[in-house]
Amino acid sequence: MKHISVVEDIRQALQDFITPELKAIAVRMDSLERRQDTFEKTVESRLSNQDKLAEARHNEILANFETMRINLQLHARLERLESQQSPTPQ
Repeated sequence: MKHISVVEDIRQALQDFITPELKAIAVRMDSLERRQDTFEKTVESRLSNQDKLAEARHNEILANFETMRINLQLHARLERLESQQSPTPQ
């Protein structure tokens, strides 16, 4: 009977000390998981905003290149026209 009493005493001691610690750890882990979820959402939002900014800048650069290409074509045409014209007497 003493052996059973010792086992019960050890079991009770474990429950008295370990169970509250395990519950505290579980609460802390839940808190950390919520913080991590919030952090991940914040990072995802910022990355999404950066992607949108990068795409807008990319499109702006492409538009500028297109404008430059058109200007160069016009410049080349103008030079050809000017070279084809005969000099005017003064």
